[in-house]
Amino acid sequence: MATTVESDVDLEGLSDVEVTMDFTSFTNPKDFSKTLQDFFNNARDREPTGDHTALVTRYPNNLFTVDDDEPSLLPRRRKALYFRDSQILLLKMPGGPHEIAAAKFSDYFGRKLDKMGCSEEIVPTRGKTMLIDGNEKEPDASWGFFGAGNKPSYATCVLECSMSESNRALSRDARLWLEHENSRVAQVVTLQIYRRRPEIILKVWTRA
Repeated sequence: MATTVESDVDLEGLSDVEVTMDFTSFTNPKDFSKTLQDFFNNARDREPTGDHTALVTRYPNNLFTVDDDEPSLLPRRRKALYFRDSQILLLKMPGGPHEIAAAKFSDYFGRKLDKMGCSEEIVPTRGKTMLIDGNEKEPDASWGFFGAGNKPSYATCVLECSMSESNRALSRDARLWLEHENSRVAQVVTLQIYRRRPEIILKVWTRA
């Protein structure tokens, strides 16, 4: 699907986008929410195991909230990348293999921390939304040093998964975490799950 976006926004991996929506074309926000949810439901019925991605243009800043307890027009089970300056929103609905791989890796990582005696110092920060130079990103999982007292825990290691034949989107995500000065992430683990063959590629990305 041909998609036009601002030249200053790096959106590699757009080959995975299955639908593009202009938020301002909907007169009622609830109609947008229903259309988006219907797309993901139909896509999952058509291909239950795959990841499905939608691109939304002109999505208002005030409607993208980092607080999961706040009402949202977006599906709960999603991974989002939001560019505030250009109001471009990429939404991925992970398929079964994606979710299983992320959960298995997180469980394995937690057990390794236990064996190393680090489980109280390095804790999960989950997949909560994080702000990076005006962009907002939701990883599949994340870990960081425990914040004592009133200090919040922040992610220093994140997990990104994708079920795709191309690693361009994962490469973009890794660079987003590692190349911005205000990001505290030092390591990104990517899991690329192939559709056409029984193979998962694990890579570890670090700051230069």
